Amino acid sequence: MLIDAPKGLKDVVVTTTLIGDVNGAAGYYHYREHDAIELARTRTFEEV
Repeated sequence: MLIDAPKGLKDVVVTTTLIGDVNGAAGYYHYREHDAIELARTRTFEEV
């Protein structure tokens, strides 16, 4: 699922982090080496 962002926000970096990564064009987001979408579907906030 893609999320529509307001125009003008493409390539804007909010902050840098080593614990997660987003590649919207590829539909990929990971959190600490795990697929974040799968975590959201199968784990509670506390577990993550």
